[in-house]
Amino acid sequence: MEEYLHNLEKNLEALEMKVEALKAMINELLKRLSKEEDRMLPKVINWISIAQEIVSKASGLLDKSISERYKLSKYDDLSKISESTHHYSEDVRLTLEAVETHKSMGVFRVLVDSTHQLHVCET
Repeated sequence: MEEYLHNLEKNLEALEMKVEALKAMINELLKRLSKEEDRMLPKVINWISIAQEIVSKASGLLDKSISERYKLSKYDDLSKISESTHHYSEDVRLTLEAVETHKSMGVFRVLVDSTHQLHVCET
């Protein structure tokens, strides 16, 4: 039981940190591209949209973390944990994976050439 709670705590902590890094990536791209909104490349727009959905889901999970931790603290036997708590823990794990995967796909380098045209290159 303690290991289950420890893993959830570890995943929640990692999720919170990685979501903050993902938000920073979104903000940086939006900042650099906001002046060129009409020319934003579809791939970048799509990446930002998906990243924002992931951040929204992660924020909801993090908001529920206190109540879910409280529920877990009531159990001393892993087999008695409710299905909803198992589902929550699995959602945290999957969302953490989604954050990590999406961050790795979103390394864009924004370049402005001498004619002030915006180019976004995936690196």
